[in-house]
Amino acid sequence: MINKQLIEAIYKNDNNVIEELYHEYRNPFITWVQINYTISDADSKDLFQETMIILVTKIQNKKITEITSSSKTFIFSIGKQLIRNKLKISYNKGVREEHYYQQTNKYDL
Repeated sequence: MINKQLIEAIYKNDNNVIEELYHEYRNPFITWVQINYTISDADSKDLFQETMIILVTKIQNKKITEITSSSKTFIFSIGKQLIRNKLKISYNKGVREEHYYQQTNKYDL
Protein backbone atom coordinates (compact mmCIF):
# COMPACT_ATOMS: atom_id res chain seq x y z
CA MET A 1 0.00 0.00 0.00
CA ILE A 2 1.25 3.48 -0.81
CA ASN A 3 1.25 5.19 2.53
CA LYS A 4 0.11 8.71 3.23
CA GLN A 5 3.70 9.91 3.78
CA LEU A 6 4.62 8.84 0.25
CA ILE A 7 1.60 10.57 -1.25
CA GLU A 8 2.35 13.68 0.81
CA ALA A 9 5.98 13.67 -0.34
CA ILE A 10 4.92 13.43 -3.99
CA TYR A 11 2.33 16.15 -3.42
CA LYS A 12 5.10 18.39 -2.07
CA ASN A 13 7.25 17.51 -5.11
CA ASP A 14 9.95 15.76 -3.08
CA ASN A 15 12.32 14.86 -5.90
CA ASN A 16 14.17 12.28 -3.81
CA VAL A 17 10.98 10.29 -3.25
CA ILE A 18 9.89 10.60 -6.88
CA GLU A 19 13.34 9.54 -8.14
CA GLU A 20 13.37 6.60 -5.72
CA LEU A 21 10.02 5.37 -7.08
CA TYR A 22 11.20 5.99 -10.63
CA HIS A 23 14.39 3.97 -10.26
CA GLU A 24 12.77 1.19 -8.24
CA TYR A 25 10.12 0.37 -10.85
CA ARG A 26 11.59 1.50 -14.17
CA ASN A 27 13.41 -1.70 -15.18
CA PRO A 28 10.72 -4.13 -13.93
CA PHE A 29 8.07 -2.07 -15.76
CA ILE A 30 10.03 -2.00 -19.03
CA THR A 31 10.66 -5.76 -18.86
CA TRP A 32 6.99 -6.45 -18.06
CA VAL A 33 5.80 -4.31 -20.98
CA GLN A 34 8.19 -5.91 -23.46
CA ILE A 35 7.26 -9.44 -22.41
CA ASN A 36 3.49 -8.98 -22.16
CA TYR A 37 2.85 -6.54 -24.99
CA THR A 38 5.83 -6.96 -27.34
CA ILE A 39 6.48 -3.23 -27.29
CA SER A 40 9.91 -1.91 -28.26
CA ASP A 41 12.49 -0.86 -25.71
CA ALA A 42 12.19 2.82 -26.63
CA ASP A 43 8.38 2.76 -26.49
CA SER A 44 8.48 0.88 -23.17
CA LYS A 45 10.72 3.58 -21.70
CA ASP A 46 8.38 6.28 -23.01
CA LEU A 47 5.40 4.48 -21.48
CA PHE A 48 7.08 4.35 -18.10
CA GLN A 49 7.91 8.04 -18.31
CA GLU A 50 4.26 8.82 -19.15
CA THR A 51 3.09 6.58 -16.31
CA MET A 52 5.24 8.40 -13.76
CA ILE A 53 4.11 11.80 -15.05
CA ILE A 54 0.48 10.74 -14.68
CA LEU A 55 1.05 9.41 -11.16
CA VAL A 56 2.85 12.54 -9.95
CA THR A 57 0.44 14.93 -11.67
CA LYS A 58 -2.67 13.24 -10.31
CA ILE A 59 -1.28 13.26 -6.77
CA GLN A 60 -0.15 16.88 -7.03
CA ASN A 61 -3.56 17.91 -8.40
CA LYS A 62 -5.22 15.99 -5.54
CA LYS A 63 -7.07 13.70 -7.94
CA ILE A 64 -5.41 10.85 -6.04
CA THR A 65 -5.37 11.20 -2.28
CA GLU A 66 -5.28 7.56 -1.24
CA ILE A 67 -4.02 4.38 -2.84
CA THR A 68 -4.99 1.02 -1.40
CA SER A 69 -2.65 -1.13 -3.48
CA SER A 70 1.12 -1.40 -3.55
CA SER A 71 3.02 1.29 -5.40
CA LYS A 72 4.16 -1.31 -7.95
CA THR A 73 0.61 -2.49 -8.60
CA PHE A 74 -0.64 1.04 -8.96
CA ILE A 75 2.17 2.14 -11.30
CA PHE A 76 1.77 -0.96 -13.45
CA SER A 77 -2.01 -0.48 -13.63
CA ILE A 78 -1.55 3.09 -14.90
CA GLY A 79 0.87 1.75 -17.51
CA LYS A 80 -1.51 -1.03 -18.49
CA GLN A 81 -4.30 1.51 -19.05
CA LEU A 82 -1.97 3.64 -21.20
CA ILE A 83 -1.06 0.58 -23.28
CA ARG A 84 -4.72 -0.36 -23.74
CA ASN A 85 -5.56 3.18 -24.84
CA LYS A 86 -2.68 3.22 -27.33
CA LEU A 87 -3.61 -0.21 -28.69
CA LYS A 88 -7.24 0.84 -29.05
CA ILE A 89 -6.24 3.99 -30.94
CA SER A 90 -3.90 1.98 -33.16
CA TYR A 91 -6.59 -0.66 -33.82
CA ASN A 92 -9.23 1.96 -34.62
CA LYS A 93 -6.83 3.69 -37.00
CA GLY A 94 -6.19 0.37 -38.74
CA VAL A 95 -9.92 -0.34 -39.06
CA ARG A 96 -10.56 3.15 -40.49
CA GLU A 97 -7.70 2.78 -42.98
CA GLU A 98 -8.95 -0.64 -44.06
CA HIS A 99 -12.46 0.76 -44.52
CA TYR A 100 -11.05 3.68 -46.54
CA TYR A 101 -9.04 1.35 -48.82
CA GLN A 102 -12.05 -0.87 -49.35
CA GLN A 103 -14.13 2.17 -50.33
CA THR A 104 -11.48 3.55 -52.73
CA ASN A 105 -10.93 0.14 -54.32
CA LYS A 106 -14.66 -0.11 -55.13
CA TYR A 107 -14.34 2.94 -57.31
CA ASP A 108 -11.20 1.78 -59.10
CA LEU A 109 -13.09 -0.84 -61.07
